[in-house]
Amino acid sequence: MMQLRQLDMKRITEEERRMASVLAKKEEEKKRESHKQSLLKEKKRLTINNVARQWDLQQQRVANIATNEDRKDSDSPQDPCQIDGSTLSAFPEETG
Repeated sequence: MMQLRQLDMKRITEEERRMASVLAKKEEEKKRESHKQSLLKEKKRLTINNVARQWDLQQQRVANIATNEDRKDSDSPQDPCQIDGSTLSAFPEETG
């Protein structure tokens, strides 16, 4: 890179060059840090969205399982001892 030797027709001193270099490095580091923070923020946002989506899917699965269980329960007779309209006792010795 070509070094700047004069600015506004004034000779640039080594001290000015060093200061400009330090400032440029600080600005570059600040930009890198800002970019890094932006990436982390985006990564967190994506992670939260993915977890929320997984949570919703899991809740839907649980709801579907509960619905299927309810359907199975409604398909079977309410009283397990009742067959073809006649009532059978679960304890045969109690019939009387």
